[in-house]
Amino acid sequence: MKPKEYKPVKVGIVVGKMVGGGVESVVLNLLKFNDSETYTIDIIVDSDSTNVPLELIRSLGGHVKYIPPYQNVIKYQKALNRLFKEENYQIVHANISVLNVFPMFVAYMCHVPVRIAHNHNLISPSDGIKKNIIKKFLSFFNTIFPNVYVSPTQKSGSWVFRHKKFKVVKNGIDSKRFEFSNKNRKQIRDDLKICDSQILMGCFCRFVNTKRIPFALTVFEKLVLYNPNFRFLLVGDGPMKTEIYKQISGSPILSTAAIVLDSKSDIEKYYSALDCYIFPSSMEAFGMTAVEAQTNGLLTFVSSGIPIEAKISQKLFKVILGDNVDYWCKSILKSIKNAPDRSAISNSVSKNDILSSKKMAKKVEQIYKSALVEFHS
Repeated sequence: MKPKEYKPVKVGIVVGKMVGGGVESVVLNLLKFNDSETYTIDIIVDSDSTNVPLELIRSLGGHVKYIPPYQNVIKYQKALNRLFKEENYQIVHANISVLNVFPMFVAYMCHVPVRIAHNHNLISPSDGIKKNIIKKFLSFFNTIFPNVYVSPTQKSGSWVFRHKKFKVVKNGIDSKRFEFSNKNRKQIRDDLKICDSQILMGCFCRFVNTKRIPFALTVFEKLVLYNPNFRFLLVGDGPMKTEIYKQISGSPILSTAAIVLDSKSDIEKYYSALDCYIFPSSMEAFGMTAVEAQTNGLLTFVSSGIPIEAKISQKLFKVILGDNVDYWCKSILKSIKNAPDRSAISNSVSKNDILSSKKMAKKVEQIYKSALVEFHS
């Protein structure tokens, strides 16, 4: 117990736009396992966020602070300046990758003692030349204003922080939440009208270029020619939604065998409904959904863009090289024939708890503690 006069350290966690992505999951896990007697946490989000779990954040002891979208840089900076001064944060923990430069600059000007830049992305070819040029340009400023640097992998940290020393904190998940459930499997498959003989492949992600959803759909389309019992479940949202619907509606196979659902807060139930998972992303800083899928006992077929740090099961994590659709199909079909017992392997992976969200949160708390000792005068 802390002495009565003790006041918890105020932390502002900048997450940008909450749209149901992996970064938000990381931040919510930090909040879930936060020692509320030591730290009080504000989640700072853009006002145009489409998926802010207000009730969940409040139930975990957090508070939400809305600021103008970062696209309006002047309003964004002014709002941050006002917020940082009003709340008098001792720690500002920014989680918007190369865009961290903006909140970090304001935190520096407001004399926030601990300024943490947490990078969650990489340069990806599918982002296009213009976006990658902007990323590279902004990366040069990402080491000026923070005094603590964090990333989920060595690769995702070294490209943006370069010569600076940074902490590697692997993303974590709540293993129990994503463990396979026969009850959830039956419920969701009944809802989706998927019978026992059908093989349900899934992909749960943001609908953006880097995820290469059109390629996943093309692979699935060919799989149906090999085995008409295949079905596809795509869950998510994002700027490519119209393009994806167009691809599906333009194909007789996809229009009858593919299902698209909006982002789900109970996504763990949908993993249990699947028989395998596909994630051909061009580049991921970590690849949380691959970890979630393996925890659920799913054969998880990924591209070389998914880092090895996301592998938590030798039997389930399957890297397929290149973009040859036939090769992807044959690799998937071969692996499915020899799939391990679903319930047993999910239970085993969950018990191992290699990437525990609780351990991740405690590691971040330790970073907070050490940084306060070093930088708080």
